[in-house]
Amino acid sequence: MEKRYHIVGKGSSEELGRYLAKNGQALLPMVELIEQSKLAVDELIDVLGRAQIEAVLRLSAERIAGPPHPGKKGGEIGWHGRGGRHGLSEGAEAAGETPATAA
Repeated sequence: MEKRYHIVGKGSSEELGRYLAKNGQALLPMVELIEQSKLAVDELIDVLGRAQIEAVLRLSAERIAGPPHPGKKGGEIGWHGRGGRHGLSEGAEAAGETPATAA
């Protein structure tokens, strides 16, 4: 199988640098791509950061209250919430309050 690649030497990159310095308009599309990529990476980091924090909080809550399960709460600390959004409540139901009115 024949290798199909070209090694670019130092002289080739210097030629490209001179060409781009003379023709600055050729750089604009590359700059725009870099800016768009930066925005996409920033958004990805934001989403992953939030997901990581959510996972850490969920693991911490499961360590305290055990995994969420339907039915009666199992002890002093229980889960409340619907639709994937859960929270912990401690003693609020025992005092006759719901988690929403406990605050």
